[in-house]
Amino acid sequence: MKRELKESFGVWILLMYFIKWPYALGFPYLYFEKGLQDNWFMNLFWVFCVVLIIKDLIYFIRYGWRCDPKNGCESKKKD
Repeated sequence: MKRELKESFGVWILLMYFIKWPYALGFPYLYFEKGLQDNWFMNLFWVFCVVLIIKDLIYFIRYGWRCDPKNGCESKKKD
C-alpha cells in the first residue's frame, strides 16, 4: 500500500509539473474564444494550476535558481 501511494504521488507531481503551464494558458483561450462550456471542475483545476505557478514564482524569487539538496534552499542574505 505504501509503494502504491508513493507511486501515485510521483505521478501527480510529474503530471502537474508538465500540465500546469499549458492548461493555465490554454484554458482561458478555449473558454473565452472557442466557447468552452462552463464546468466547475475545470475552473477549479485552472485555479489550482495558477496557484501552483504562483507558488513556483515565489520560490524562484525567494531562493533563486539553485535550490537543491546539496546547496540547500536558504533565502538570499541581505548585506
